[in-house]
Formats: sequence, C-alpha cells, structure tokens
Amino acid sequence: MIVSRSGKVVDVCGYDPSTTSRQLEVVTAAIAYNRPTTGETIILFLHQAIHFPNMDHHLLSTMQSRTNNVTINDRPKFLTACPNDNDHCILAPSDDLNDITRLPLPVRIHGTISYLNVRKPTAAEYATCEHVSLTANAPDWDPRTTKYQLVEDSLVDNAGRLLERGDLKNRHFISPLYSELSTNNPRIISETVSQEHAILHEIDPRLNDHHFSQQLSDMVQISSVWSAYKGPAVDAIKLARNWGIGIEAATKTIQATTQRGARTILHPSLTRR
Repeated sequence: MIVSRSGKVVDVCGYDPSTTSRQLEVVTAAIAYNRPTTGETIILFLHQAIHFPNMDHHLLSTMQSRTNNVTINDRPKFLTACPNDNDHCILAPSDDLNDITRLPLPVRIHGTISYLNVRKPTAAEYATCEHVSLTANAPDWDPRTTKYQLVEDSLVDNAGRLLERGDLKNRHFISPLYSELSTNNPRIISETVSQEHAILHEIDPRLNDHHFSQQLSDMVQISSVWSAYKGPAVDAIKLARNWGIGIEAATKTIQATTQRGARTILHPSLTRR
C-alpha cells in the first residue's frame, strides 16, 4: 500500500552498471505483518522506499533500517553457536513514543534468502493496528553517502582493529540518526541540520558546535564574589581648602553627595543604592 508519494525520482540500475537505468519513484509504503505468536496485525512502514510497480516482493536496506534504530540480526539460527529467539530476527521499536519495548519480527528462510511473510494491509488495519517504521522519513536517505565509511574508518587502525575507546567504553559510537525513542537525546535530527552533525553528535555531543556552546554556557560557575569600598577621590581636608569651608562642613558635604552603584551581569548599568 502506497501511503504517500514524495515527488522524488531516482535512477536505478542492476548489478551490471552497463545495463539501462530506470527512473523510479520514492514513496512511503505500508505492509501488514501478522505476529506468529498472537496473530496480531502490525503495520510496517517503509519510508523513502523505491517503488517497483512490477515487483511482487519488497527489498529492505539493512543499513537504512539500522540507522533508524532497528536491530537486524540476519545470521540464521543454524549458523549461530548458541542461538536464541533474537537471532535471525528483526527487533523494531514501536512508533508509540511511550512504548520502549522492541517488537520481535522472526525472519524465515526461502532458499538462501531471509524474508518476512508480509501482505497488503486493509484500510481498517491501517487505521487501527500498531504502526512500526522500519526506515526513517528524515533526513533524506542517500545510499551513496561516504559518511558511514568515514566514521567506521575512524574507529579502527590500519589492520582493522578497534582503537582504544577511552571513556566511551560503555557507549555505542553511533546510535540511530533519526530516533524519536532516544531517551538521552530526543529528536537529535530536529536539532541538527545534516546527517554529518547527527553522526558527530552521537560520537560525542561536544563535536556538535551548537551543543558544545550550550555545554560551555551550562558549565559556567562563579567561584567567588567580593567587593571593596573605594574612598572618595576628595577628602574633607582638600575639599575644605578648595571651597574655603570648615572641616566639619566639608565632611558632611562628602557624606551627603557620595553615591554607591552596583553592576549586574544582566544589567551592567549603574544603579543607585
């Protein structure tokens, strides 16, 4: 079921680049999946998907899904040393922000191809069943990007071994680029202007200029404040001599005309006390 059309088209060709390419439409599509344990129908959304009008099956980009906070364990159970229910399974977060659980979608094998058994949803199912997004609707997906290659290369040495992680031992280097379920950094993409900023933010928020400046502002502390009284520039003796008045009158004059001012950070102008 095509939910919406983006108005964008892309050039698509097969494995052989010498073959003729086709211009195909980018759409948001919805497919229905019945949970094998309960029979419950789940609506799976494929955002930024390429519409092949003559194909009778769907192709899922695993990288596109993984950057949308979807876990794809694509190794078959029979090839896993100690398999469990999460092996050969897709774990997808619900579109409901209040639901932090991950929906397991067990994967089957047809020949040598892993697949999910899906179908076209009815209008009633689309309107009433739970929604799960397998891919993100923003930012724009570009399968030719080199961003992921650069980040991956920055994590390993020339031999492909993981570099020392320092104080990041308990953190993932990259979490989803677009995830409304992030508890620590909700809607990261909405606060950044590009995938580059989102990737840098996930590695370390200090690499994002906006968040770095915000952290600097938040960490400003005033360690101490002190003040001192500065005596008048003219004492009573000098004033008495200049004005030709007595010492007592000069002293009272200074006391009556002396003003003290205070400056504040928000309002730097002098105010009278």
